[in-house]
Amino acid sequence: MWCWPFATAVTAAPAQSGIGYEHRAWTPVDGAPSGVRSIAQTDDGLLWFATAEGLYRFDGEKFSRVDQVYGHALKSNILNLVRSLGDGLVVAYQFGGLSIIRHDRSTFYDSRNGLPQGTIRQVLQTSDGQIYAATSAGLATLDDGTWHILADQNLARGKVYDLKEDSAGTLWTSIGTKLFARPRSSMQFSYVMEVADDSALELVQGKLIVTTPELARVQLESGQKNQLKDRIASPYDSVFDGPNATVWAWFSDKRGMVRLTSSQNGQWVTAQSYDAARADKSAVISTLLDREDNLWIGTFGGVERYRMQRIREYPTQNNLYSHLVHQGLGKSMVVASLGGGGIRRITDSGYVKQWDLQDIAAIWRENDDSLWAGSRARLYHLTSRGVEQWPLPAGLPASSTVQSIAVDAKSNVWVSITRAGLYRFRDGLWTRVDTSVMGADAIPIIAYAGYSGRVWFGYTENRLGELVDGVMRRIPIDEASGIGNVQSLLEIDGKLLAGGEKGIVWINARGNKALLPEHVKMFRGVTGMALDQQRNLWAHSVDGIYQIEQAELNKFWSHPLQKLKWESFSVTDGVRGVASQVGPLPTLAVAPDGRIFYATANQVGWIDPLAIRRNRRAPDVLILNLRHGDVELEPKGDISLPAGTTALDIRYAVTAMSIPENVKIKYKLSGVDQAWREGAGERLARYTNLYPGSYSFQVIAANEDGVWNMEGARLNFEILPMVWQTVWFRLIAALLLVLVLIAFHRWRLRTVAARSAERNATRLEERERIARSLHDDLLQGVYALILKCATILTRLPKDSQEERILESALSQAEKLVASTRDEVMALRDGQSATQIIAELHDDIKMYEPTRGGRLKLLVSRKMVRLRPDITREICQVFKEAVINALTHSGATHIVATIMITDTLLEVSVTDNGVGIAPDVMRSGLAGHWGIVGMRERLARLGSVLVIERNADGGTTLGFVLDIGDSYN
Repeated sequence: MWCWPFATAVTAAPAQSGIGYEHRAWTPVDGAPSGVRSIAQTDDGLLWFATAEGLYRFDGEKFSRVDQVYGHALKSNILNLVRSLGDGLVVAYQFGGLSIIRHDRSTFYDSRNGLPQGTIRQVLQTSDGQIYAATSAGLATLDDGTWHILADQNLARGKVYDLKEDSAGTLWTSIGTKLFARPRSSMQFSYVMEVADDSALELVQGKLIVTTPELARVQLESGQKNQLKDRIASPYDSVFDGPNATVWAWFSDKRGMVRLTSSQNGQWVTAQSYDAARADKSAVISTLLDREDNLWIGTFGGVERYRMQRIREYPTQNNLYSHLVHQGLGKSMVVASLGGGGIRRITDSGYVKQWDLQDIAAIWRENDDSLWAGSRARLYHLTSRGVEQWPLPAGLPASSTVQSIAVDAKSNVWVSITRAGLYRFRDGLWTRVDTSVMGADAIPIIAYAGYSGRVWFGYTENRLGELVDGVMRRIPIDEASGIGNVQSLLEIDGKLLAGGEKGIVWINARGNKALLPEHVKMFRGVTGMALDQQRNLWAHSVDGIYQIEQAELNKFWSHPLQKLKWESFSVTDGVRGVASQVGPLPTLAVAPDGRIFYATANQVGWIDPLAIRRNRRAPDVLILNLRHGDVELEPKGDISLPAGTTALDIRYAVTAMSIPENVKIKYKLSGVDQAWREGAGERLARYTNLYPGSYSFQVIAANEDGVWNMEGARLNFEILPMVWQTVWFRLIAALLLVLVLIAFHRWRLRTVAARSAERNATRLEERERIARSLHDDLLQGVYALILKCATILTRLPKDSQEERILESALSQAEKLVASTRDEVMALRDGQSATQIIAELHDDIKMYEPTRGGRLKLLVSRKMVRLRPDITREICQVFKEAVINALTHSGATHIVATIMITDTLLEVSVTDNGVGIAPDVMRSGLAGHWGIVGMRERLARLGSVLVIERNADGGTTLGFVLDIGDSYN
């Protein structure tokens, strides 16, 4: 049973003091859609916008009109609705039917699947997973691929206008002017109340809000009905959830877009209006709060986004400018501005004027109950007891004003006055300080008294001074680490940091060291520095507010050349304007409660270092398509690209929707990139000069707070080879090339061999001719002469002088024959084994005829298969042995054999002659070299000459030789 006790209370939005919301708008000029009927975000982070002209997608970089989703074509481009559905998307068409599209499939439903004809006004997937559709014939539900009109006797028939599920699980639907509800625990709908015709059901902070026929707003939940109070009679045109659990609304009157808050009596009032910033003030049609807590709004003119910023801002009057923020008395913070306004104390709700002092340009806090301030005409001392004031020194130029103040440990007040110089103020008296050591224009920009009691002054053009016993001493700053104009100073544990136009420098007696930031060249235009309570360094510059953590700062002290990691807060975080470069200075201060306050020409704000809003969600990374030439491919599975492809583009998306311009992207293509590439500008990876093969592309990204998605997205693809680029073609080509090279090599060898053989043949013929002449003419003649002389020698008396002379002549003749024979053999180099054996026979036959046929010669026919060099040596030894037997043995029977088995050669020369004396067997005959020469030749062949006396007389000479490696 439903009951609705009337109540006036309404849930209040959380405190939003000082929170700013960045407004960003896109129009059709930017590629954005107009007339956005509904907005959805899928689980991959993509945003989808349904319009009557088509479906649009926003990927964090740009809007694109699409005809397909995840590669599945839409049935029509005239859309009425888009809704996220688990891992997919529902698209409803203006003229009926809807598609449920997932990554791997798409299903279209129409009357053939039981879905009633006509426009689908709403689709909803409830917390239990059931899908409902608001149709012209009633509330439909999807079961097993078929739509059915819900059979509920309590539910009216007719056109369903809207459908919502609240945070309690109650399902609400409006049919005509009747509102029905079904609690999570019930199976039946119940009638609730009458609502305005064709009105939308709105969910705000999980509770339903409806419009009554009387145009009143009512908030409903199970068992309770709350009427919402408003300060005017006009109803909200629409009310919706905003970032950080806020409530927003759009009015059709002059208020336009506003953020609401609840007053103590339950009345919703405007907390902040945003309509002034909206160039297009057209009506709000659709809204979406994305998963990063950004508010997206679809209008007739385009798309808008509201994002909660990380800084808190205090409102300032338009007529005030060049603000100065500083610690005040006690635990307060104060603000002064040029243009008036006095010195104002900051409160949770804004400002309270504390002292009505105008044109304050410098403030210094001496202690909890002592504050010094300076203006164009006066110096002020502010305490809890009141205000003391003194005029500036007499005789100053008319345009002079206090530029900076510092108070040292001895309560000396040091005041820099423009166009005048540096003064000390004490006990009501002004004393000018001699700063001539600083050179021309020696007027400090900034005065600073450190915790150590030392006092420094920053000047223009790289100049820094320190007061030592009342005397100004110039501290050198080398040009290499120069900072230009010194605009801020900070002492940290006895170390002095100087900030200015060109960065921050550690002033060190052993050499100044510049703070080197990562990714940027320098910290530009630093006009305020401070340590927070966690001892992190904060610096205000023209590029925003930097934070350097204590760990990084500690690394710098020990390794000054190491680049520092940093975090910045700039215009994307809500910082408006830049740090003043000419005053008032400094532009940064730390509050007693630890907050960091900053001031620009047109803004005062603060950051709580312990409560900085972070985006903890790593961005999704998607590969949208691969394009080669004019062909665009969806990233589905492994992709094969046609042969001849050498260049391609891979478009990817990083769905970080808060500050997409601060996203960090890295990508690489295996086989091409050795290291990660940094993605910058358009989210596109372009590759050229690619070769056939398999590739894997990977892209990773981090959001604005450095939270990385290290898995990222990956795309595998293959470039097919041309025929001439295939492996088998290259193998065949390589084989053919090898064959050609072998053929060429062989042809070349044959050619060279033929030419060499021709030249060798010519030389050999000439050498053989000479050898024949020597053999036939000289040797045979000398042999004949020797034989005749030998005959004569037998006839001479023994031991006669004539015998001795003739024997000597014969010995010399034999040596001449041996020498000539060697020369003949040398001339016959290059002979074949057959020729050498034939020559052996010829040489032996020259002796045999005169010996009466007593020689029996047996030479194996296998000799011709031996190498010529081996054959020559064997024949030389064999011939020497035979000739010696014929000449000196006096034998009547001589057997000379050369026998060959497969691997052995056996040589034997046996005679029945007079024999050989043992000493001759061992060393040869004195003055003769036959036996010695034979032994030397056989030693080179690896054999040994054996000489034995036969039992029945005579001598056997022979040897055995291994000829396994001696064949041709």
